[in-house]
Amino acid sequence: MTCDQAYFCSLECYKDDSNVLAKHELICNISRKIATWNTDKHMKSVVRLLVQILLEDLWERKKDNNELKSDTFRNHFKAFLLLKSHYLDWSINLKKDWMKHEKFLLSLFKSSDLVQENIEFEEFLHMVSRIESNGFGMYYQSKGREILFGRAIYPYASFFNHSCDANCDAIQPNYKDENNKEDNLPNPEGCISIESVQMCALSKKKGLFREVEFVALHNINEGEELTISYIADTRSPLHVRRQKLMDDYYFLCECDRCKIEETKANGKKFKGLKKYRVK
Repeated sequence: MTCDQAYFCSLECYKDDSNVLAKHELICNISRKIATWNTDKHMKSVVRLLVQILLEDLWERKKDNNELKSDTFRNHFKAFLLLKSHYLDWSINLKKDWMKHEKFLLSLFKSSDLVQENIEFEEFLHMVSRIESNGFGMYYQSKGREILFGRAIYPYASFFNHSCDANCDAIQPNYKDENNKEDNLPNPEGCISIESVQMCALSKKKGLFREVEFVALHNINEGEELTISYIADTRSPLHVRRQKLMDDYYFLCECDRCKIEETKANGKKFKGLKKYRVK
């Protein structure tokens, strides 16, 4: 049994993909169950994003062999699987939070053919971790402030390494709420982007594709690595930046700036954090 209604971000979103209703049929049941899933919004949002990623991969695999098909999304999905997972670095409590839903999630995904029948739950959680550690925030502007409303996965963009003195910045188009009305804001439930592959349309003026661009913050020498900052406030003290990166990305930052500040502080190695890995 499937629903008799499907909702889209905009008319452009609906028109852009001639197979959109057929795709919806594949995840209609799973979407309804996620909506009634008794868990927090954050966990729901991550699972919804994973559903959309796996749906596009499933759709490509279901195409007839005789049909001319593009490898565009297949390549993006392969890149997604190459992204770093930090599942093994998760705290015991975080793992327990997800393990509580093991039976429900595996049953849900397997019933929709989104994953292989013999998939282990840890493999599933590795995909969750890839989203958690490699996602980019999506923002709109309201009353002069940037408000986080969702997340996007840009697989190739996630290969950029971090530096507290980054030479590049990731720029996404802002969606301004001119009337400051919530019903004019992008819908955070189903809007995601994977490189140039459109998952939903957020704004007529911005076009159908939501892209991320990288701009140089200063002159970059030939052969110099391009880096971005994984944290918003790079003006924070050394220990604050390192703690934020440790909590969210599971590594002890030893970029040039951190090492210089560490040396200036006391000439000793920083010992305030548990050292998972150096990046």
